[in-house]
Amino acid sequence: MRTLKLVLALALSGSAFGALGAGFVWSLDASPPVAITAEPAGEAPARAEPVVAAIVGHRAEPAPEPTPVAEPAPEAEGEPSVAPSPAADLVEVPALTRLTGLRAFRRLRALGLVPELRDARGRRVAPWERMYRRVEGQSVAAGERVEPGSTVEVIVAAPPIASGY
Repeated sequence: MRTLKLVLALALSGSAFGALGAGFVWSLDASPPVAITAEPAGEAPARAEPVVAAIVGHRAEPAPEPTPVAEPAPEAEGEPSVAPSPAADLVEVPALTRLTGLRAFRRLRALGLVPELRDARGRRVAPWERMYRRVEGQSVAAGERVEPGSTVEVIVAAPPIASGY
């Protein structure tokens, strides 16, 4: 009986690996490998005509030539022009209290802000602890408008201790 089990196990594993290997076999329609050769240093590479693949039932059209992009005119060297950032570019910081650290982190990242989760002692909270801790406070008040990419420090409480078992 033990020998029969061993033979069956080997046959099943052999067929499984055989099916897996069949997926890596090259098909007959595969293109042959192409050797890449370096151009001689003195010659410029010849520009090849673009190959346009036609879809069955559609007319093949050549690709349009790229148009050169005009460079902007240089500014006069005098006073540097600094445009004030409009209020539309600012992001409103949401209220994060009572959320889990993970939800607060995701909400701030979605707004383009950089969250920094810390505990009451000021130590950085590990990523795996974010879901267990609740937000107690934040460095930027809720409703305040800040620039995207600003850092918002979030203070999270220690996770509750399980008791009553």
